[in-house]
Amino acid sequence: FFYPTLRKIFPPIGFFRYPVKFVLLATFCFPLLAAFAVARMTQEISREDARRVSRATIALAVAFTAAVAAIVWCSYHVPLRGEPFTASWQHGAGRVAFLAAILGLVLVLRHRTTTAQRLGLALALVLAVAFDGLTHTNEQNPGIKPDLYAPGLLREHWKQNGLDAEIAPGGLRAWTPRPAYEELLRRMVSDAGNDYLCHRLAQFADSHLLDGIPFADGFYSLYLMEHHQIWSLIYFAPTNRPAEALLDFLGVAAMPAATNIFHWQPRPSAMPLVTIGQAPAFADEDATLTGLRAADFNPREKVFLPPELKRAVHAVREPAARIVSQSFAAERIELAVETTEPTMLVVAQSFHPAWRATVDGQPTRVLRANHGFQAVALPPRAHRVTLVYEDEFFRAGMSVTLFSALVDRKSTRLNSSHGYISYAVFCLKKK
Repeated sequence: FFYPTLRKIFPPIGFFRYPVKFVLLATFCFPLLAAFAVARMTQEISREDARRVSRATIALAVAFTAAVAAIVWCSYHVPLRGEPFTASWQHGAGRVAFLAAILGLVLVLRHRTTTAQRLGLALALVLAVAFDGLTHTNEQNPGIKPDLYAPGLLREHWKQNGLDAEIAPGGLRAWTPRPAYEELLRRMVSDAGNDYLCHRLAQFADSHLLDGIPFADGFYSLYLMEHHQIWSLIYFAPTNRPAEALLDFLGVAAMPAATNIFHWQPRPSAMPLVTIGQAPAFADEDATLTGLRAADFNPREKVFLPPELKRAVHAVREPAARIVSQSFAAERIELAVETTEPTMLVVAQSFHPAWRATVDGQPTRVLRANHGFQAVALPPRAHRVTLVYEDEFFRAGMSVTLFSALVDRKSTRLNSSHGYISYAVFCLKKK
């Protein structure tokens, strides 16, 4: 309940879906912690504390200067390809100069008492930090025209090429094979705008997000293990024997042409995200991965399940089974189905224990299918199937975090109250 509500109030928090993304919170906190440290250092403190602050500041300066010197030394003795030593030592000297200026301003700020002096030094400190950031990676990311980020650019390009596949979230997908991807990695255009346009038209990395085009592999900083193993099967498949059946199962409806990576071609054999009527084939992990790459694999008729499910699943192949209607949301899938025999419902999205399923309102198990995807065993005459993503561990973590924040807030207030009481007692005694 808390996480969906928070997403409605502040939608960008949906970006923090993978653990590594929470590093961004620390990235924003570090400057605040540094600001609090500077504020504490410039307050009235005892002479002994002042000496400790000075020694710690000098020690930091020496340590960072030594680190910069070590980097410059490595640049001279073990240079990277295309890395001029002149740029390295000049850049290193600039960092040391800014470091000395910033730490020097902090130390001088401690000894100035007038408001004008402190305000001037504080402004100089902010400018020094700003110029340090602006100059240490000068023009690392060149700018391009905003028009090149316009949504729908690739879809318009597809229409011009006669490609009108129903590729959208909850439906079919696109895919960039290895030869095209490596071609984009090797080659660049001198003009930054034209280079990005080429990469976007070929859907390199995460550029497909601007067009709302789902990809079979996605672009994330953290992958599920089984998902990555499936990706390896299709990415490293021989060019003369592509994993066509697996691409069909993944719903790949568009791929770049072999002779022109900017010309996208349709794949009419792509399957929808959710299919029904397959018969289960029970196999261990190695046999499943081998079977997915086999020439006779037909994902429309067969789905691989772990061998330990053999006694629990009694589904059969039912060609007459069909999906009458379907609805897709961010964390919910609703389906209306028609079956006469027990059969399988297969979903070509990554398996995760947080997914829950119900069939005609009755809870049922979401099974691991085709090594890293989802399936639900349907009873005869099933009508409605619902899959919902409910991560109880994430909710528990959010609850612990909220509780800790409340306890910390209360403790802070108590400590402040004790401080005021102690000060009042001291004043009374003094009187």
